[in-house]
Amino acid sequence: MATEDLRSFVEVLRGQYLKTFDAILALIDHCPDEMWTESHGGFPMAQQLLHPIFDSIYYLRHDNRPVERLQPIVARFDVLQPNLERPATETLSKDELRALAHEHRPEIEQWFDALADRGLEESATDEGETKLRTTLMNLRHLAYHGGHADAAFHERSMKAPGWGYMS
Repeated sequence: MATEDLRSFVEVLRGQYLKTFDAILALIDHCPDEMWTESHGGFPMAQQLLHPIFDSIYYLRHDNRPVERLQPIVARFDVLQPNLERPATETLSKDELRALAHEHRPEIEQWFDALADRGLEESATDEGETKLRTTLMNLRHLAYHGGHADAAFHERSMKAPGWGYMS
């Protein structure tokens, strides 16, 4: 792929990732307080939305460095259950999750800047996944959990925030 084509592809990918990430933020903002800790599909809404944000922070990092910002969550891993192994017994507040996501946004931008400069086939994980596969897996993951939350709103006859599918 020519450098100009690669940059164009990465910019489309960046745009879709950020729109999906922003849709998760809109779901956080839109979620009524009484729904935040209720179980939907076996897990509290707060946990359903923490999970893909946690994974995005974990996987979209440079050089597999530890992510210091995740340490407070890792310290409470057993009760927050960001991996959805079982329902959380405690949840982050909407403000805490929103702050965590907003702190991650510049890292997303850096991730895509590096993709355009260094290529998509570099290894991104300890398991040897490429940066392209890691990016696409995380995009799909954000969309899956966003769709789950969207469905939970519809089950309650609530209008969910728009997703901007055609943008």
